[in-house]
Amino acid sequence: MQGNVTSFLIDHKKLIPGVYLHEVKEIAPNVFVTTFDIRFKKPNSNDYLTPLASHSLEHIIATYFSTKHPNEKIYFGPMGCLTGFYLLLKGKVTVNELLLTFNDLNDFIHSLNDVPAKNPDSCGNYQLLSLKEAIKAWDSFYSQKDKWGTKYPILTK
Repeated sequence: MQGNVTSFLIDHKKLIPGVYLHEVKEIAPNVFVTTFDIRFKKPNSNDYLTPLASHSLEHIIATYFSTKHPNEKIYFGPMGCLTGFYLLLKGKVTVNELLLTFNDLNDFIHSLNDVPAKNPDSCGNYQLLSLKEAIKAWDSFYSQKDKWGTKYPILTK
């Protein structure tokens, strides 16, 4: 039984790296939250983000949105399948609007000297952080932006 979980309705055999509008949810009258699927890797391809890269990118990209877009960012975190991340933003935001931030995000990533909050006071596994691995994973993803998917392939019955 799959239930009514949006992720389970996506055809993961056809899903490719990209930036997808996962859902827009009205959580109160005229108050919306937009969830994006930022898919770095093709599912079930035996090419996944390493835990080191995923954890490092989580710190870096969460920091970027928290500092550069503090009024919009709600949450940024990894998918358990190690193929990407979810980003939750306040309001109704389109994929194109989100993509406008990616050049600045790329510059931010490449301007860092180390992973933000890489210390035992701020992180429960601070030794599992590497700027080099984060940049390697980001560059692999970002260099393919002309091939990114933006429309979910939906499972057909």
